Amino acid sequence: MRKPIIAILVLAACVIGAQGQEVTIQDNAPFTYAYLEGNGPYNQIGAKIGALMQEISKQQLQGDGAPFGLYLNSPQEVKSEAELKWRVGIPVSKKVPVAAPLLKDEFNFTKVARYLYTGPYEKVPESYAKIFQYIGANGYQMAGPIMEQYWNDPMTVKPEQLMTEIIIPVVKK
Repeated sequence: MRKPIIAILVLAACVIGAQGQEVTIQDNAPFTYAYLEGNGPYNQIGAKIGALMQEISKQQLQGDGAPFGLYLNSPQEVKSEAELKWRVGIPVSKKVPVAAPLLKDEFNFTKVARYLYTGPYEKVPESYAKIFQYIGANGYQMAGPIMEQYWNDPMTVKPEQLMTEIIIPVVKK
């Protein structure tokens, strides 16, 4: 009887902590990642992550973290969604070889703003105003592409329990 109660208390603490998460500026260790290129509307990201995970499995690669989306431009910078450029990736060992269609790159940003959002994916964009306000108010500016790391699986978790960590490279102004 004690184990289920303890598990419930731990889960509740995690949920409360995630909902109360604040934006932080942190040091970040650079990492290598395997990825697939994406172009077009963001609603294609889920399918592309599925393709990424299939290819990771096919090549028998070991991921070193959660999958993510990396946004190389934004809707404010393009005339149509067709011009959006993004990647879906997963951290891997620097030494691991990858084969096409996978590509490999480095995320070399050493200072980032982080925010953990809990809830449905379609409401993630509502977090960005808070993050950018915090970045500016603390004397920083954006210094690289925005990353959204997806910490649980939408196929096994209710939308209100999805955890998306937003990571934005920053530098002092």
